[in-house]
Parts: sequence; structure tokens; C-alpha cells
Amino acid sequence: MKKTLGTIVTAAAVVLLTDTAEVVGAFALYTILMALFTNPVIDAVKNIVT
Repeated sequence: MKKTLGTIVTAAAVVLLTDTAEVVGAFALYTILMALFTNPVIDAVKNIVT
């Protein structure tokens, strides 16, 4: 979970620092989505299944 939070904070900082760069914003959004849909979602699915 620490890794996920760190990734989100880093991506948010990148977006805030370079809000004019579309590519960087898209990459940061992608990073946030990947962070959200890896650890927490997989853990939730495991909890539901087991």
C-alpha cells in the first residue's frame, strides 16, 4: 500500500508541476489508474473470492 500511495503522490506532483504538458499529464493519469487498479482491487477480489 505504501508503494501505491507513493506512486499517486508522485504522479500528482508531476501533474501540478507540469500542468501544461499533455503527455506528462496523460502519463500521470495512467500511473494513478494503474496504481489504483493493481494492489487494492486485486486484494479486494481475493477477499471476495476466499
